[in-house]
Amino acid sequence: MLKTVAARLTLWFAVLFALISLAVFVLAYLTLSLNLNKRMDEGLEDETSEFEDLYRSNGIEMLKPVLQHEGESEGVESVFYSFLSPSLEILASSDMSSWTGISVDPDTLKRLQRGGIVYRTVSVPGREYPVRMAYKMVFDGNIIHIGSTLENDASLKNIYREIFGIAFMVMLFSGALMGWLVSRKAMTAVERVTRTASSIDKGNITQRVPLGREGKEIHDLAVAFNGMLERIQSLVEELNEVTDNIAHDMRSPITRIRGIVETTLSHDPGIHDYREMATMVLEESYRLTEMINTMLDIAQTDSGAARLSAEEVDLAELAHDACELFQAVAENKGIDLVEDISRERLLVKGDRSRLQRVLANLIDNALKHTNPPGKIVIKAIRADGSIRISVTDTGTGIEEHDLPHIFERFYRGDKSRSTPGSGLGLALVQSIVRAHKGDTEVLSSPGKGSTFTFFIPGIS
Repeated sequence: MLKTVAARLTLWFAVLFALISLAVFVLAYLTLSLNLNKRMDEGLEDETSEFEDLYRSNGIEMLKPVLQHEGESEGVESVFYSFLSPSLEILASSDMSSWTGISVDPDTLKRLQRGGIVYRTVSVPGREYPVRMAYKMVFDGNIIHIGSTLENDASLKNIYREIFGIAFMVMLFSGALMGWLVSRKAMTAVERVTRTASSIDKGNITQRVPLGREGKEIHDLAVAFNGMLERIQSLVEELNEVTDNIAHDMRSPITRIRGIVETTLSHDPGIHDYREMATMVLEESYRLTEMINTMLDIAQTDSGAARLSAEEVDLAELAHDACELFQAVAENKGIDLVEDISRERLLVKGDRSRLQRVLANLIDNALKHTNPPGKIVIKAIRADGSIRISVTDTGTGIEEHDLPHIFERFYRGDKSRSTPGSGLGLALVQSIVRAHKGDTEVLSSPGKGSTFTFFIPGIS
């Protein structure tokens, strides 16, 4: 139980409340003690001043009955009054029968000056409570010595301590209860996340964490967890789709390989038949290898596992080289390949070989879907801080319902099914461009052609 966050928070709250309560008690107790001492000293000072005035005006004979009367009225057990000569002889006093343990401290008298007053708190043998005493030297050198028990003050302090003890227990219990309630409320969302994670562990990947009102941090945690689940579910669905597509697209070349071998072996083949079979099997193997390598490239690029170099690449130069590379292919097919490339350097930070592959895939894709006499224009410009490369063709175009899906892996529109390919070229293009913090877009009209554009942040 003590290992849970709720229990630890409860313990911390209880300790915090206890420390705060103790600090408040100590402060209040010290304040109370100081005030009681101050009140006692003020009372003793007032009485010594009254006795001094009485002695000054009426002499010792008038002072004697007053001291007796004051002692009896206040209680001879609680107070005493005495008037001493400089040699400490008692000249007048109240009933001192209950104060036999009282003695005058010589060190205190040494600090006493004419007209001054000195206070002391002493413990008297046989008495439970200490006594607060005052010494005052009057005008003729005699000393007024009075004292009062601190029983009432001690009783008041005891009552305060008892009240504090009860209050402390209440505060401790309240702190623990509050800590428990706060921690339980805060941990409710965590428990919801735990239940959701447990449900997902059992295979229910569609489960989501319900959002509560525990606070922004807990809300953000739940939102982040749900976002992670959305991403995981998307990846799982994509993985299932890719697996299905791989199984479908790899079935064809494998089936062809099997058919070639079975056809060859169905009769008495000669060396020419074996060579023809080997050639066809090799071609299909190349197609399979290319498909697998492309899928690996896409997966590594999308996941961030691919190590992209960050060299300075001039896309204007790259586009020009690509045009020269495909110029002969275009001429053989009767297609006019045109450059519209800015004369300035179009610099980006990126991986040269992968960007070359992007351009090659787009131009090759345009050549496949453009019939002679056709035209393909390669355009490269700087716009809004980005480098934009577009490949425009006068080919067959793309149906509107196919446009949202053309960058998906293995997707091939109806018009593309008669054209050789795996349906991975455009998916690889988008994957590489996004790895360079760029994006792709396409505009197309059926029968009029298409424009594929990618843009990457440029550098000066």
